Amino acid sequence: MKSKTSFFNKTIYKKNLTRFVAFPLLYFAFLFISMSCNMLVNRLNMQKSPDAYIQTLKTHQDLYEGVMNRNVPIFVAIYMILVTLAVFSYLYQRRSCNMMHAFPVNRKIMFSTGIASILTLTLLPQLAVTLINTILYLVFGAGSLVWIPWYWMLCMIAYDLCFLGIALFTAMISGQLITNFIFYWIFNFMFMAAEVVIRVLLSFLCFGVYSSDIYRNKLLCMTPSAYLPHHTGIYINDATYRIYHILPEALPTLLVYALVGIGLAGLAYLLYQHKALETCGDFIAVPFMKPVFTLGMTFFASLLATVGIGYALTNLLSENETVFFISIMILCLGIGVILYFIIQMLIDRTRHVWKRRYMKYCCIYTGVIFAFLLCVRFDVFGIERQVPTASDVFEVDMTMGETTYALTDADEIADFISIHKEIINEKEELLDYSRHCSEPYGFLDISYHLKDGSSLSRSYRLPDYAGKSEAYQNTCQKLLSLFNDKDAILTHGISKNYAELQAEDVTFYPFDAPDDGSEEKTYTNAQLQNLYEAFVQDIKEGNYKITDLDASAPCYSDSFALVLRSPEPILLDRTKYSFYYTGRSSLSLFTNYVSVTGALSPVSKMAVAEETKEAVAANGDMTAHLYIHPTPDCTHTLQAMIDMGMITNTDDLTLSTAGEVYMFTDE
Repeated sequence: MKSKTSFFNKTIYKKNLTRFVAFPLLYFAFLFISMSCNMLVNRLNMQKSPDAYIQTLKTHQDLYEGVMNRNVPIFVAIYMILVTLAVFSYLYQRRSCNMMHAFPVNRKIMFSTGIASILTLTLLPQLAVTLINTILYLVFGAGSLVWIPWYWMLCMIAYDLCFLGIALFTAMISGQLITNFIFYWIFNFMFMAAEVVIRVLLSFLCFGVYSSDIYRNKLLCMTPSAYLPHHTGIYINDATYRIYHILPEALPTLLVYALVGIGLAGLAYLLYQHKALETCGDFIAVPFMKPVFTLGMTFFASLLATVGIGYALTNLLSENETVFFISIMILCLGIGVILYFIIQMLIDRTRHVWKRRYMKYCCIYTGVIFAFLLCVRFDVFGIERQVPTASDVFEVDMTMGETTYALTDADEIADFISIHKEIINEKEELLDYSRHCSEPYGFLDISYHLKDGSSLSRSYRLPDYAGKSEAYQNTCQKLLSLFNDKDAILTHGISKNYAELQAEDVTFYPFDAPDDGSEEKTYTNAQLQNLYEAFVQDIKEGNYKITDLDASAPCYSDSFALVLRSPEPILLDRTKYSFYYTGRSSLSLFTNYVSVTGALSPVSKMAVAEETKEAVAANGDMTAHLYIHPTPDCTHTLQAMIDMGMITNTDDLTLSTAGEVYMFTDE
């Protein structure tokens, strides 16, 4: 009679639970203190001053934040590798490994029992905390939100399966406890790390490219601990503090990551079935992973080291871009060869690595890095030439010096994109100025926010256009015409309701300020408003330039700061720019998730408009600050400064140039 197939051994299971009972107890204590206790203490403190927290107590925002903590995935990842290392620790000690595999229990049973033990040690404390949080929700009158702790538990199950799969896979490809731990974190963050290394390299070698926010990277999904918190949460309107629903992509995301974890666990089982006991103690236990690990680590580590050393030696290598690139290539190849043999020594645990097959892999690395750097230098991938089409752009943030414009009008975006393309066409002329510039230059920073929620950022050094080619001068004139257009200065540089603003304060910053302890002057509201209206008049007459790339253009080094008050909340261009980076309000969430889609119904579009209005009302600006360097052409502004007693005459001001005021130099 054929015996039945078994996937579970009760004795091993009980032994694992008793040996490692400290893990769930400590995990429960951590979750209980960081979530339940923290939530309880916060609520009790708020109840002592209910008037101060009336909105939070009404909507139970504190209870939500106490459960849906975005740092949870990284803690789950840490706990999962520790428990996996403990349960499968016998794989890394030769004596224990031989003893365990000598028992009349096959590897299939040992593997499945180990998984059952890990899940038990993980899920029980999570379930206990979920029950406690549910009780707290009911006690504090948040019965309608009692589903949130259980949604958190659902997230935990998906997180557990995902990180367990990674931990099991790395456990089977390594032969040492410490290397398993290292491989686990490499596997968790290798795509993010590779992206960062490549972006840093591109920012170092490519014209106009600089590394930007990694959380806008489309490959971030390959890093669960960074991706999951932003795509498995609950959609909240920060303006009105109303909790809506689970993010639309949350449940599919959880399912996909859980299935990936199960798939990796299945792959780990296949590796375990064929794992030789003799590999216990080896740096890498699976032969095919050795060249993959060696070449991969050598490639990215050499690029990162080269960029670091290159940045430190930028001024010593060469100001000529071609010579600089050749120097960087030689440096990268040299560092890579050294790193390759160091890593090979660690894997083989010997200094005798000068073998033919290792030389072959070293030559492969040399060829790959040489070809890759050449492709970067000659822009084979089209990175330097990448410019989005106007129809795909929701907003363009462009900054020169202290001036930031946020363009949303389709015609303005199209005009700017055409100028951007012209700058790219001037690459050969501007390339030698991209790292070190001995003459005055200005920075042009560009951020395209696309309708699919992604972004594209570029940064260029634009030197003084005097004496440059006619094509470059024409490009600079078009760019300056866009920035210095009177309507652009009024609506983007100040505010769309510039005519309604009231001046309420001014601070004068003389270039040669006397240190005589004199008191700061005060001005009447009429004088302040007259100064502001005079400045607006100069803008309308084309007398004022907000920025310049002509280093010889006359400009006063003295400046003054105007504080303007708006009768209602406004959204300044600089504030729009900050939405994408500081998350000041839910407006950025509307932009990325709702506003930019073209398939919304009229009702949805009205809802979005209303929500956006609420966001501006809650987080918009009531004041605008203008920092102004007048020029000799600003006759109205200068006369207003004289009339109010800020200066006696223009001789009190220090006449300089735009190169000194608006531009920079590396000398």
